Amino acid sequence: MIKKLSGIFILLTAALTILFLTGCGERERETPQTGEDTTAIMEGETDTTSQMEDSLALNKEVEIPDITGTWTGKLDAHNSTLRITEQNGLSFKGRISTNFREVLNQEIAGEFDPETRTLKMRDTYQARNMGTYTAKLSEDMSSMTGTFTITHDKKNFSFNYRKQQ
Repeated sequence: MIKKLSGIFILLTAALTILFLTGCGERERETPQTGEDTTAIMEGETDTTSQMEDSLALNKEVEIPDITGTWTGKLDAHNSTLRITEQNGLSFKGRISTNFREVLNQEIAGEFDPETRTLKMRDTYQARNMGTYTAKLSEDMSSMTGTFTITHDKKNFSFNYRKQQ
């Protein structure tokens, strides 16, 4: 009796193993076909997306003016100088110095939108009076006016700068 049960168990195990291996083999053969089809579709979509981006770039070509340089003026009636030292496309970095009771220096980083001629900057050093700046450039790109907002108390101060030659 035990020999019969052992034989049946061995046959069942062998049959299940064969079914399992045969089923896995078919799945392995199906996977590359599905992968190839998906890849072909994905490549087509990428080409279409790339063509759309190229078309948009041609239709909406905006020249990015150079805003680097020294800008001098007033921040809340105090003498102030903004030096934009690096510009990488629409992003820029620099330094702002303002003569309050003593000279305050702060590193800034920002973004420029050439379509609206607006700048958004932020102080990068942690300080009590750190904040954000928003400005609008004149049409001839020679001056800017804007607002400085202190982060911790939300006080606003106006500023204006003229680009030095």
